[in-house]
Amino acid sequence: MPNSRVSKKAWAIALISLIIFIPLVFISYLYFFSPATTVIIIRHAEKSATPPDNPVLSPEGQARALALVHMLESAGVKAVYATQFARTQQTVEPLAEHLGLQVTVVNADDASGLAQQILSQHSGETVVVASHSNKIPQIITELHGGTIPEIPETQFDRMFVVTVYRWRKAKVVMMKYGNPT
Repeated sequence: MPNSRVSKKAWAIALISLIIFIPLVFISYLYFFSPATTVIIIRHAEKSATPPDNPVLSPEGQARALALVHMLESAGVKAVYATQFARTQQTVEPLAEHLGLQVTVVNADDASGLAQQILSQHSGETVVVASHSNKIPQIITELHGGTIPEIPETQFDRMFVVTVYRWRKAKVVMMKYGNPT
């Protein structure tokens, strides 16, 4: 009979150990081995004056969109996002077409939803987002990249590379591409 008690105690200890050990291993794996997600955020390229409610890219903007292809064609981009406005979609369409990707259209006013979608659906991947000068700081904040200065209306050459590490810590690097503005 004593062997039976030892056996039951041993099984109980083993079971409790597994209940505690398995979650710890999983959490450790996520902490040490979860891949970083890279989000490249750009402002839409230069726009024309017409139509006033949803302007398209100007010739300068079209040239900038082509420069984006050259800049990011080897970056391992797996997804491309743009807002519902023509100018953001036209800015990333040449890149998406070159990479064989579809542009995912999102609401310009939902920075939180965009960040959540990217982090949940594209963990460990590189994603490009085309947005607007007044929305980019919000997106970076939602990706845990802190705050950035306001982007002037006359600047179209800024590119923000946000690397989101495990536990949602992020690093932001600002770069320039295409013709200076």
